[in-house]
Amino acid sequence: LSECLECVTSTSGLVAAAVGFVEGQLGGWPHTAPVQCKRWLLHMPKLLWMLQDKDPKLSLKIITTLTALAKRAAVYPQAEKDIGELQPMLVPFFRSCVKKNGQLLYKAGPFSKLPANCQSSALTLVYYLAPLSEALLSAMAAVAALPEVTAATLDRAMDVVGMLADSGRQSASSCVSFITTCAVVASSDGDSSDGDPASEGEDARGLEVAKMAARQLRGRHFVRAVPELVQ
Repeated sequence: LSECLECVTSTSGLVAAAVGFVEGQLGGWPHTAPVQCKRWLLHMPKLLWMLQDKDPKLSLKIITTLTALAKRAAVYPQAEKDIGELQPMLVPFFRSCVKKNGQLLYKAGPFSKLPANCQSSALTLVYYLAPLSEALLSAMAAVAALPEVTAATLDRAMDVVGMLADSGRQSASSCVSFITTCAVVASSDGDSSDGDPASEGEDARGLEVAKMAARQLRGRHFVRAVPELVQ
């Protein structure tokens, strides 16, 4: 079965059948499930990376399956550890890092290429994995502010992290860092002096994201509780 999950080069139907089988086997998780369930669970994020944007429907199925399992972790403490191990596996889904000629190179992961409904579902999954690691937050911020990601998706990403901070599931400092990093990334993408139309569009995007970030911060409960932060 694991080999089948890895056969992304084979037919999507075969891979989808394997994912459906795993979903059924994990139906009673964490109370009743095969001994291989953890291996299957942790392979799902890897499959998202291998699929890239080749089969958005299958990617969405994987994301929604993981979300359903993540929700159970809030109810069943014995599942919390396994679900927590998903976070580092999901980092490359947002942003990958490779070493080339002694330098670290960062590249946007499949998240940025998938349709908006997949991106929205991925952010819902992230919400149920909280508290989020700095590595995952950094990867999300780096890719969510890219021009190919819609403003609506970026706004939702900021809102998800903001809601986690408001509920106490994420630290206020990490939320502020995430939102400001999104604004900085969007602004740096627009840094250019050639004055061509594309650069002007990027500048407009940077300004739009800066305004979005300011609105998000002003609207957060934890910020309103400290008046000097909104000055």
